[in-house]
Amino acid sequence: PYFEDHIKVVNETLKELKSNKKEIITIFNKVDALENIEQIEYVKRHFPNPVLISAFRGIGINELKERLISVYEENFIEREITIDISRSKLMSQIYELSDVINTKYDEDKIVIFIRTDKINFNRITGLINSPGKI
Repeated sequence: PYFEDHIKVVNETLKELKSNKKEIITIFNKVDALENIEQIEYVKRHFPNPVLISAFRGIGINELKERLISVYEENFIEREITIDISRSKLMSQIYELSDVINTKYDEDKIVIFIRTDKINFNRITGLINSPGKI
């Protein structure tokens, strides 16, 4: 009955935690319990891109999964990076900061295909571009 107040409190809490800059998926459960279509239309008009579900009946679960996967994948990048073979000790840090998909060793270099978030990718490139480190 007071769902708008609950949403307001959650949004204020996210702002206090400085998490309000990230994409927020607003999920409304128990959509099967709504009494009329006007309530659904109200939610769609007043909340950006809501996901309406009924966990009990399985309504909207596929849409929710798709949205979660989409948000997750938007935050990750896949890149090929190359390091000199003499800096192979960097590999342990690269493994810590990313998912290493493929590694190819040549005579004088290592070519690594990684998947990671943007922050860790910047950390990895910083390590690679700092000749004094490892």
